[in-house]
Amino acid sequence: MERGRPGLRRRHGGDAAGGEPSPALGLAFALIAAFGVGVTTITIRQIGRTEGTQTTVLWFSLLSILATGLLMPFYGQAHPAHVWLILVALGIFGGTAQILLTASLRYAAVSVVVPFDYVQLLWAVLLGWLLFAQRPVPTTWIGGAAIIAGGLYTLYREHKLGREKARTAPLL
Repeated sequence: MERGRPGLRRRHGGDAAGGEPSPALGLAFALIAAFGVGVTTITIRQIGRTEGTQTTVLWFSLLSILATGLLMPFYGQAHPAHVWLILVALGIFGGTAQILLTASLRYAAVSVVVPFDYVQLLWAVLLGWLLFAQRPVPTTWIGGAAIIAGGLYTLYREHKLGREKARTAPLL
C-alpha cells in the first residue's frame, strides 16, 4: 500500500507515477479513450450540420484546455527548452489534424471517415521505424494489411452505393 495522496491505493503492476508499465491498465485506458473518441466523432458530425469547422475546433480546443488545465496544479511540471519545441510541434500537427478531421466529418459520413483514421497507425509504425529504429513485428504488418483492406472495401462500397443512388434517383 502506498500513502502519499489522500486515501490509500494499491499498486498492481505500476502506474504513471513511476511504477512498471501495466498492460491491463494500458488496455483499460485505451478502451475508455476509444469510447471518448467515438462520442466525440459522432458529436462533431452532428455539430457540423449547423456550425462551421473553425467554430467547432475553437470550442473543442478551449474546452479541452479547460478540462486538462484543471489538472495542471496537481500534475504539471517544468519542461526543458527542447521539450517545449516538441510540444509546439505536437500542437501544430495535432491542431491541423483536428481541423482536417472536423472538416472531413462535415462533408462525409462517419462510416467513410473513420476507417481512414486508422492510417495513423501506419504513420506511427513508419515514423517509429525511421526515427527510433523500432522495427515492427509481423503481427503489426498483418494488422496493418487488415486495416488497409477494410478501408479500401469501405471506399469501394461507398462509391458503389453512390452510383446506385444516382441511378435510382428521380429525374424531376
